[in-house]
Amino acid sequence: MAIDVSSYYNVGSKENLVVSHSAMNMINPLLGGHPKKFMAYFKDEPKEITISMERGNLFHKWLENPDAFKVSELDKPTPQMALFGENFYSLYFAGRYKTLNGSFQAPPLELNEIFKINEIFEVFHGKKGTQDEISLLINILFYARKEAEVNATLKPGTVIEKFQKECINYIKFLHDAGDRIIIDKTTKDILEKCKENYLAHPFVKYLTELKLNIYIETYKEKEFFWTDKVHKFKRKAKIDFFIIDKSNKRLIIVDNKTNADTNVPFNHFERGAMAKYDLDGQLVNYVEAIESEIDLTGYKIELYNIVSYTTGEFPCIVYKLSIFSQDIAQKRLDKIKERIAYHILIDNWELTKEEIEDGFITI
Repeated sequence: MAIDVSSYYNVGSKENLVVSHSAMNMINPLLGGHPKKFMAYFKDEPKEITISMERGNLFHKWLENPDAFKVSELDKPTPQMALFGENFYSLYFAGRYKTLNGSFQAPPLELNEIFKINEIFEVFHGKKGTQDEISLLINILFYARKEAEVNATLKPGTVIEKFQKECINYIKFLHDAGDRIIIDKTTKDILEKCKENYLAHPFVKYLTELKLNIYIETYKEKEFFWTDKVHKFKRKAKIDFFIIDKSNKRLIIVDNKTNADTNVPFNHFERGAMAKYDLDGQLVNYVEAIESEIDLTGYKIELYNIVSYTTGEFPCIVYKLSIFSQDIAQKRLDKIKERIAYHILIDNWELTKEEIEDGFITI
């Protein structure tokens, strides 16, 4: 049900760094980066998924495969009860309880409470349960309650009643959805409007026509892993979409983005997403990724962000990086790579390069 974003975070270990552009941002002083932040990025722990990333992943998936989604018409339970239901679903229907080695124990129940558990079993399975089946259901229900931290002062009977009233329909929906991504109707409407405006944009139509040219190579969601030719550390990138026209020596790289803030232009020099996440640097980074496999000497390189706004009138706006902007972004990227190579060489991630060499950072 969750979107697989593991490819964003498959960055290797501290002893064997595989550096993405996202990792570079962690050491970029213009973005508040620091060597400590950079190394923390490589810890074996889940990375924070921002609202923007979640929205972007949803839109990318929706463009490619709307059938991967299940739209809920239900009123979702409160966050805590939804978590209760989701934990129960993963434990009971997805079999996660098998990994717990029986390390859960439900409180003793009154006879009428056991009858209610039997009712729950019949709703899920359409038949009466055996004693062992009912016992398993009881244990899992209360373990899921514990995981979701549902009010510990509630009596078992009250927990069962709340589960029946607030969770069962939601769990049935989760079961019906299977591996599909669950979204509500409001989210579906937003994705549809974004997709409609995206596909209607003249530049997107032009790209669609280019894809039909049998002499042009097109690539989607392609991953690259390579060793930096100057600094020799390992790197990686995953590119949304790019086109290579070898006969005309032309490379077009497209990165789809979403943006919720229509008040601040995407390309605002300070507060826009382009500056905030060094997205021009990301596009130049993609060029280096492709260069690791293809000789781009003499190629005309075109770099684009296609931005779909998820609020307001849901406009789709295409931004092209000028040659001048590409050069500036390349120089910034080169400095970041030099900074990473410097810290790898001296193996000091506690202080910045400036603090190590001068004792302070000049502002």
